[in-house]
Amino acid sequence: MEIPVDMKHRFVFSRSPHPLLAVALLFACHPALGQKTTNTSLNVSGTSVINVALSLSGTGQGTLNPFGAAALTLAGTLPADASGNPTGPAQVTLTFSFSRSDSFNVSVSFPDGPSVTVSGPISGGVGAYSGATGSVTFTAVKGAAIGKFGQAYTITGSGSITVASKNTAVSLTNGSFAGVVSPVGTISANATGTLAPFGSVTVSAILTSSDLVAAQGTAVFKLNSNDSVTTFFSIADLQPKSYSFAGTVTGGTGAFAGATGSMNLNLTSSQSNFTLTGSGSITQPAAGTQTPSITSITTAGSGAA
Repeated sequence: MEIPVDMKHRFVFSRSPHPLLAVALLFACHPALGQKTTNTSLNVSGTSVINVALSLSGTGQGTLNPFGAAALTLAGTLPADASGNPTGPAQVTLTFSFSRSDSFNVSVSFPDGPSVTVSGPISGGVGAYSGATGSVTFTAVKGAAIGKFGQAYTITGSGSITVASKNTAVSLTNGSFAGVVSPVGTISANATGTLAPFGSVTVSAILTSSDLVAAQGTAVFKLNSNDSVTTFFSIADLQPKSYSFAGTVTGGTGAFAGATGSMNLNLTSSQSNFTLTGSGSITQPAAGTQTPSITSITTAGSGAA
C-alpha cells in the first residue's frame, strides 16, 4: 500500500532516533528561519579631513631629432588645497614613444605660467632605449583652453641621451600636447556615538570623489574588538551643509559576519565637524552560516577536463 506524502513526513519525524535531526533539517531547508533582523537607530558625531590631489593626463606629438616622430604621453599629479586650488608645481612624467616597444620617460617639475622652461632626467627606457640616461630641457607655451579643465600647449626642447654608452644630442620640434586636470578627493572621517540597540559605536569612513561633488565610500561601525558592521554608500552632492543618503549593509565581523540590511542616513556638517544620524535594519545570518568565498577561478582552456 502506498503511504500518502503527509504520512511519510509524519513517519520520518516520529520514528527518528534523533529528534534534533528534524529541527536541523528544517533550518537547513529554510535558513531564513534562523536569521535575526533588528531595527536600528544611529547617532554619532565626529570630524573629517579632506585631501585633494589633481591628476594630470594628456597626449600629443612631436619630432625628436634625430630619432624621428614621437607620440607624447603626459601623466602626473598637482598638489591642491581642500577646494581643489593648486598649491604648487605639477610633478609630471613625459613619455616619448617611437613604437609599441621603444620609449623613454622624462620627469619634470612643471609650474603654472604662460611660458615655462623646465629640465628633467631621462629614465624608464624600454626596447631600443633600455637603460637610457641623460636629460632634456623643455619650453612649454600655453595655447587655448580646452573645456573647463583642459589646456593646449606647444613644446620645444633639447638635450642629450645616452644608450649603450653612445651619447646623442637631441632636439624636440613641432611638439604639442593637450593636458587635462582631474580632481581626486579623499575624505577620512571618524566619529563616536551609539548604534541602538547594540550600544556604543566608533565609526571610521573613507570617501572618494573624482569631481569634488559626488562621492562614494565605506563606513565601518565598530561595536567592540570583535563585532562590526560595514556599510557602503553614495552621496550625490557633497556641497550642502546638510544632506541625506542611503547606506547598504555589506557585511561585518563577529556576530555581524555576512550581515545585510539598509540605513537611511542624515549628515549635518560645520567645517570639519559633523553629526550623522539615521535609522534602518540589520539582518544577521543564522548561527553557523558560512559566508561564501571564492577560492579558485577556472577559465576556458585552463586545463579543465
